[in-house]
Amino acid sequence: MRRINTVRLITADDIEYDYKYTDRARLNELLDQSGCDDIIIVKNGLVTDAFAANLIFESSDGLFTPDAYLLPGTKRQYLLDMGIIRQKRITVADIKFYDRIRFISAMIDLEDNICINSFQVRI
Repeated sequence: MRRINTVRLITADDIEYDYKYTDRARLNELLDQSGCDDIIIVKNGLVTDAFAANLIFESSDGLFTPDAYLLPGTKRQYLLDMGIIRQKRITVADIKFYDRIRFISAMIDLEDNICINSFQVRI
């Protein structure tokens, strides 16, 4: 399991990634330009996903996933269906209200604790 120590917000209003088999060249380009271990993609002012994971924002109010996403993700949908996480509109300005940001995917469980503190996100 890879470690994530540095994350940068990247605005990419032009990005489309509706299907997992979609060409990832644009995502690779964004990650390469970031100079970080991972990226959080912002589209039309809304937080969406990371490079290869959905995001879970943690606060004392619970666990939230952005309602704006690039790829819905099967693990994300499972956690929504089970009531473990809730969808919420999350903007860049909202990030500071969360304690941690977790990364999940079909291969990364919530319990794997792949996360960063929200203040570590580079703008």
